[in-house]
Amino acid sequence: DEARRLVHSCKGISKNIGSNQLYEVSAELEKAIMERDQELIAYYFSNFKEVFKQVVTDLKNIKFQ
Repeated sequence: DEARRLVHSCKGISKNIGSNQLYEVSAELEKAIMERDQELIAYYFSNFKEVFKQVVTDLKNIKFQ
């Protein structure tokens, strides 16, 4: 339940900041968690980690004037 809640929150935040790729992989991961499909959870979590890292890097590189 905790994992699903965290992924659901990330999905909402990613939509708000316009990160469609993170939104999509979060949605797929959330679905896999809800279905308790261990194979899909592992697959989407791997993708999620990579996309999440890139979004964090991109956010760190934003320059405010």
